[in-house]
Parts: sequence; C-alpha cells; structure tokens
Amino acid sequence: EAATAFTPLLEEWRGRRDEARHALLRHLDSDEYRDFTTRYQEFLSSPGAGVKDGADSTPHPQQVRHVLPAEVWDHYGRVRAYETVMTWASIETIHSLRIEAKRLRYLLEFFAEVLEPGLAGAVESLVRLQDHIGELHDADVTIGLLRDFLMRHTQTSANPAVADAVGRYLKLTEGRLRKLQRTLKKPWKRVAGKPLRSSLARGVARL
Repeated sequence: EAATAFTPLLEEWRGRRDEARHALLRHLDSDEYRDFTTRYQEFLSSPGAGVKDGADSTPHPQQVRHVLPAEVWDHYGRVRAYETVMTWASIETIHSLRIEAKRLRYLLEFFAEVLEPGLAGAVESLVRLQDHIGELHDADVTIGLLRDFLMRHTQTSANPAVADAVGRYLKLTEGRLRKLQRTLKKPWKRVAGKPLRSSLARGVARL
C-alpha cells in the first residue's frame, strides 16, 4: 500500500531521467560532438601538439620529478583551505570541497607508480571523504525534489496517501542529511590531519 503511494513520485522521476538521457543522446549524436572527437583524436595522435615554443634556453620544470611535488602540495593546499570554513560551511561549499578532494585523489592515483606505496592510505581517506560528501549532496538534492513534488501535488491532487508517503520519506531524508552533517568531521580529520601530510611528504621525497 505504501509502495503504491510512491507511484506518482517514481513516474515523475523516471520522466526526468528519460528527458535527461534523451538530451545526452542528442548531444552525442550531434555534429558538434563529432567535431570535438575528431579534433581531440588529431591532438592525441600528433606528436608535439600543444607544446610551447622551446626557443628560450632557460630550463623550465617539465619532468614529473620537477613538477609533481608542487602539484601535490598545491592540490592538498586547496583541500586543506576548507578548514577555515568547516564549522559553518553551506552544503554547496562542502560539495566544492568534494571536488577538490577528488582532484587530489586522481592526481595521486595517476602518479601512483612513482610515489610512495604508502599513499594508498591517503587515497583511501580521500575516497571516504568523497563518499561521505557525495551521500550528503544526494540527500540534499533529494530533499529539494521531494519538497517540489509535495508542493505541486497538494495543488493538483486530492490523494492524501501520496502526500503522506512522500512526506515521511522527506522526514527520513532530512534526518539522514543532519546525521551526515554531524559526522562529516570524522572523514575530514583524516584528510586534514598530520598523518596524511606525512604520507604526502614521503611520497614526493622519492622523486
């Protein structure tokens, strides 16, 4: 009975998903996208494409061992900068933190062969932070969708069972969001703490 009451909500969400999927397929079938893939393939298969003019005799950092240490600390600095706002940051700001953590994680994973093997723990900490914030963001988006549905449903339908079921789902999701906000400090401390910084230092010292 409760599951049946969710049918209007599920039908609306399936409709939104189908619309988004059709828009994606239209883009992938477009001349604009085909032109992009052609140009990108040409770039990838052309030796020297995009390389700056080397007329200057002054040596510049180009090798991985020259460039990567600064990149690692720059990416980590962008992540750690959020410690100045964590106590009052909005959900949008926290989502931006997730993006920065993802960039650092991908950098470490891409260069894992030349970095300290012990950085697997640092990557794991970043993944946990990403996953936690991802759940938080999903809950926030779901709350917005549910509130929007309830507002329109109460204006167009007289079925109280639907409003009751969706309303209970909304309350559960709001509770989930509050819990995720309270417990965010645990994965954040692992990323902002000294052990992770020490791992990064040992990793770049090998280069």
